[in-house]
Amino acid sequence: MLKVVLIALGACSALLIACNGDSTSCNAPSKCPADPRPTLAGIASCQALSKDSCGTEYVDLNNCAQINQTCTPAGTTDQTATFTACAAEVAAYSNCCSANKSACGNDGGT
Repeated sequence: MLKVVLIALGACSALLIACNGDSTSCNAPSKCPADPRPTLAGIASCQALSKDSCGTEYVDLNNCAQINQTCTPAGTTDQTATFTACAAEVAAYSNCCSANKSACGNDGGT
């Protein structure tokens, strides 16, 4: 379970910059001025995750993260504060990933 939670959080935090909102806004820039711009690979991953079997939960998490995105004094995303504000969405996405082993960018445990 911990591995899935870490994978889910890793996917979300890595793609927070690339996926703010639903799958049509995967290239939206971060609200934090020092965050890097979305990459093509990040945008593609965001779009794929938005459409997989946990896509609804992924989009809900990213919508929450966009609304609650907090920047550090250095101008980068404060991932701890952002995901703390979205604890329910993080849990829902993590639970979905746990129940769907081939979802969330996982390879089915192989």
